[in-house]
Amino acid sequence: MINETIQEKPSFYVAVLLYESSSTAPDDQPFYQEGFVLIKATSKEEAEKKAWKYGLEEQVSYHNENKNTITWSLKQVVDVNSVLYDEFEDERQIDARNC
Repeated sequence: MINETIQEKPSFYVAVLLYESSSTAPDDQPFYQEGFVLIKATSKEEAEKKAWKYGLEEQVSYHNENKNTITWSLKQVVDVNSVLYDEFEDERQIDARNC
């Protein structure tokens, strides 16, 4: 008997990632940025893992023109949802959020 595994068809998900910047400047005020990332995965759980991996890989530190170290850190994966449509065309809405 052949043991077959059924592979789910990948779908697209939109992940909302929250980043925070910090600085070595004495008067530093944190700055926040939301990023929207399109992810292809076979489940929401896989998409969440990929979102965290992506966000952690995007963390960066650099020196600005004043020689202060600026660091962008992933604070949270705010949300992961499947896109509204799996087929993409020009000017196609991929997600909707209620305010």
